[in-house]
Amino acid sequence: MTDQVLLQNRRYYEPAYNLRRGVFTAIRRRLSLDQHYKSSINWNLLRWWLTEGHTVQSVFEVGLGLGLTLSKFPKSVRLAGTDISPNAIRLFHATCLAQQRHVAFCVNDSVGSLPFAAQFDMIICSHVLEHVPDDVAVLHEFRRLVAPTGAILLNVPINEQVPDPKHARQYTKASLFDKLMRAELKVVHEITADRWSSFFSTRQYQQQLQLKVLRAMLALLSYPAAEYISTSLFPDLLCQQLAVLVVPA
Repeated sequence: MTDQVLLQNRRYYEPAYNLRRGVFTAIRRRLSLDQHYKSSINWNLLRWWLTEGHTVQSVFEVGLGLGLTLSKFPKSVRLAGTDISPNAIRLFHATCLAQQRHVAFCVNDSVGSLPFAAQFDMIICSHVLEHVPDDVAVLHEFRRLVAPTGAILLNVPINEQVPDPKHARQYTKASLFDKLMRAELKVVHEITADRWSSFFSTRQYQQQLQLKVLRAMLALLSYPAAEYISTSLFPDLLCQQLAVLVVPA
């Protein structure tokens, strides 16, 4: 990650998670469309993996954010994770301790190697690869950390219409699959979704009250319902999330 991009990421994500535990934070977690939608897409993939007969006793997430995906696992599952924001780590770690979960979290910006040696049944990396300087090196780290019978869940933005200065690169399906091949990983399942991001990115005034209310309402919907509505209303809009489950080749 270049110094400039790294600085932009730290400046953005640290205050974004400067929250205290309580009702306000709970509401924020529930009404965050971006994180709720990403987590719903990811959990849809994870549910497929579990229904295929795989067991998950340990999970490691890079860029855990509000912890929406990790919190869906049973309390018996050991959780580990990193985030660029100390506030995000502090907030979710306190929640896990209150729930008496087995956890291990730390602050890390994925510039170097990941500070874990144990292998995990599931590794989650959602909307992080586009921020790091060497995504193939990070994928090799995931391959090192995933258990022989485990899997890695990756979710990256695609078809971005508005450049994000916090991103080190833009992905297409072809470019991501090329990186996976170089890291000796193969795709076993994939989901392309999220026309809503295309809808909001094409609106000139995204801070209008009506759009904020719409985003909050969508966050309350289930993933299938939100996807059905967007597909029905905006069939020509491009999906902006690509989520894949991969295993060692």
